[in-house]
Amino acid sequence: MGVKNRISNARGGKNKVIKVAFAEFLHEKIATGKSASTQRNYLQSYEYFIAFNSYQWNADTDYCTVITEADVKNWMLNMALDDVKDTTINHYVRDVRVFLYWCMDRGYIKEPFTIELRKTQETGIKHFTEAEV
Repeated sequence: MGVKNRISNARGGKNKVIKVAFAEFLHEKIATGKSASTQRNYLQSYEYFIAFNSYQWNADTDYCTVITEADVKNWMLNMALDDVKDTTINHYVRDVRVFLYWCMDRGYIKEPFTIELRKTQETGIKHFTEAEV
């Protein structure tokens, strides 16, 4: 093992605790000028995702490698079964997707996956009758 690999492994290599990875992600987003509301959205969505998955892994101690595509899909399904609107589900998923793709880009999640949004039904334009106009 080379010196560079030993140093990398001493720092955790590509293994990163979920909570630490999210803190680094948020720090980077702050440094690059994301608005305070975007930062709040990232945090809120992350906390919601983590709370749902807390029955199977712990963000304070487990590495990002435990996060799978099934975790995201189960979370989305749970929200849908709780009658959360598709647009709201997609809002949460978009925020978490940014974080998870960030983790994948850094090799913290070993098996990258694609995160698709829920299909939403577009509501048509309401047509008014002459009497309503």
